[in-house]
Amino acid sequence: MRSCVALLSFLMLAACLGRSPDATFYSLETVSAAQPLSLRKMTVAVNRAVVPSYLDKPQIVMRDSAGVELQISEYQRWGETLSSMISRVMADDLGLLLPNAQIRPQNFMPQTYQYYLTLEVNRMDGTWNKQAVLDVWWTISNNYNKVYKRGRSSLSAPMGKSYEEYVQIQSKLLAEAAAQIAESLAKLP
Repeated sequence: MRSCVALLSFLMLAACLGRSPDATFYSLETVSAAQPLSLRKMTVAVNRAVVPSYLDKPQIVMRDSAGVELQISEYQRWGETLSSMISRVMADDLGLLLPNAQIRPQNFMPQTYQYYLTLEVNRMDGTWNKQAVLDVWWTISNNYNKVYKRGRSSLSAPMGKSYEEYVQIQSKLLAEAAAQIAESLAKLP
């Protein structure tokens, strides 16, 4: 009986000392533009991006090969909230395309901008060995909520089977969306 209790105690202790895999954290990155689209001076606030609830979590979300089942990785995570990361990287990408503009993610400091950019992400995921998808509606308005331009960037790119590659591709897709938005900003009054 004593040996069973000792063995059971040893097994329980070993189970408590076991380690789960370490989480890996990822961040979208600013992708440098080939050349500026406009040298016009303007001020733009990038509002916090609206993301669907299936993406509003720290884990990176992928889709199965049929595209209907979501795969949520417990150990592959975003380094910050996806909505704030998208806003920050979009502001940086736009800043490269419009170098004389002051473009910042919207913050709590009271400041008035000429234009406000709102991003509504419909989809931002991928399927292994197929493609990564970024689908985002965007709206450019003024501080009185007068809408100057609405658009949609539906983008995709082939991808392999690593999370690192997935994040790099999503960064490039976000930069492509920024280029579409920058073209519209450059034409506004």
